[in-house]
Amino acid sequence: MPRPGSRSGACLRRLRWSGRLTLVWLALGAAPAWAAAPVALPPGVPRVDLAPGIEILRDPSGTLTHEEALRGPFQPAPPDLQVGLVRGAVWVRFAVENRSDDAGIWSVALEDPGLERIDAWVDFPGVTSHRRGGLLVAPAEREVALRGPWHELSIALHAGERATVLSRLESVAPLRVAATALRADAAAVFLAGRTARDVVQLGVLLALAVLAALAAAATRDRAQLAFALLALALAGRTAAAGGVGGALLWPGAGRWAAAAPAALAAVAAHLGLRFAAELLGRPLRGASAAVAWLAPAAAALALAWPRAGQVASGVVVLAALAVAAAWSAAAIRHRLPGAVPLALALSPLLVSAAADVLAGGDILPARSAGAASTSIASTFACAVLAVALAGRLRAGAAAASASLARAAEARTEELADAIEALRREEEARRRAESGRREAEEELLRVRQRATLGLRDAVPHSPRAAPGPSVVLVVDEDDLVREGTRRMLERLGYRVLEAADGRDALRLCDSAGGVDLVVADVVLRGMGGKELADRVAARWPGARVLLTAASAQDVLGPSPGGFPFLPKPFSPTALAAKVRELLGQVGARRTA
Repeated sequence: MPRPGSRSGACLRRLRWSGRLTLVWLALGAAPAWAAAPVALPPGVPRVDLAPGIEILRDPSGTLTHEEALRGPFQPAPPDLQVGLVRGAVWVRFAVENRSDDAGIWSVALEDPGLERIDAWVDFPGVTSHRRGGLLVAPAEREVALRGPWHELSIALHAGERATVLSRLESVAPLRVAATALRADAAAVFLAGRTARDVVQLGVLLALAVLAALAAAATRDRAQLAFALLALALAGRTAAAGGVGGALLWPGAGRWAAAAPAALAAVAAHLGLRFAAELLGRPLRGASAAVAWLAPAAAALALAWPRAGQVASGVVVLAALAVAAAWSAAAIRHRLPGAVPLALALSPLLVSAAADVLAGGDILPARSAGAASTSIASTFACAVLAVALAGRLRAGAAAASASLARAAEARTEELADAIEALRREEEARRRAESGRREAEEELLRVRQRATLGLRDAVPHSPRAAPGPSVVLVVDEDDLVREGTRRMLERLGYRVLEAADGRDALRLCDSAGGVDLVVADVVLRGMGGKELADRVAARWPGARVLLTAASAQDVLGPSPGGFPFLPKPFSPTALAAKVRELLGQVGARRTA
């Protein structure tokens, strides 16, 4: 035995430590690469969660080969892990073991529809198969099928057989690490249930969009229009993120299918900010305007450079939600309508957007329901906002009804005032008509008094009758003609009557002439002046007395050489004028 302090003892100790390290190294090298226990697939169970057996390996450079990835080191993954935006790839491995006594086909569902590339190595005892899939792989070349909500890898296992699956995953979005094993007969049922959930959410959002569009068309409310566009954008984002977009909306365009959720989320952020501004009556200016117009830029960036666009879209969405939350908080303090529902709708969206941003930057990798949680939060928010808009619509309808009632009342008052004005106008017209009739009657009475009322004042003198003189009275007014006739008859004259010039000439012819013609200047047909000229020309011994209401207006300054007596005249004036004229006739006869 070498002594402990000798040189040979020190060499022996070095050899012992070297041997121990060699044994440890050999033990580690000989240890199997798979550390986690395989997940059992028991008989009669249609669905098995593979989360307990999943391990992950990050590959930041994206250059690890299959052989290099087998050596790890892998880390256990929490259930339903959401990994942030990785520039390279993530390796996921798990093992399954068929505990049934019969062979069966199992479908392994990778529950992230936004995976761009999937390289899966399925390792059976002695056999390894490589399968490819993902949105960027042509549909005809996919061996990992896209079923809408997930990518599906089929594995056939004999009784008691075990298989190890090592998958390399790439995605521009935060990558969700979740896998489920489904029996072939249960896969269709499970797929139908997941699709039905997405379709229900999509149908709710589309229905809310249609109702809001109809309300906007009926009320011209820009808040309703903004909500309709917001619901459409969220419906598109739900369809794209849930896998329906990748399977149906963009067949063969995997890049668009992968970038569409982020682009539509940015568009929804822009529309949501505009909706909040319209709902609360806030102008888009300053920081809010900058966020609103950065959203379309983030959407375009997501389509052009998906990885950078994912980050920009998440930041813009979070900023827009923060601005809307600040607005709603201020509106709640001022007790504005719609502030409380807006805050209630923003709460789950803020939590979901913050979790996406933190997970996307690898700041806080956390378990998340992924696209499903965001879609559910979006649907919930739209339902809450739809209820608020329904209240706004009812309030608007009530205000419109009250305004219409006030307008109807004002119109009724205007009509009543108009009717009252018409009534007063009609009453005034009737009074004017009554006054006019009374004036006409008074004028008639005055004329009657002028012609008949003073007949008792005619003197009854024995000298009043100068002889059998014949006087022709020509006037178209029956009352004036009758009154003049009576006054002349009381004076003792024989009186003839005519209503116009032609009748007067005919009477003169039949009587063989007259001593005096008392004619009104204004007559029908032949005027009084013309009649006087004809009488003077035909019967030179006859005298003519013209009468009129105004000789100045009718005959001018000179009555044409004929005597004139203005109307109305009194019996005394008429008697004096007639005596004067007939005296001239008598003198002429005596001579």
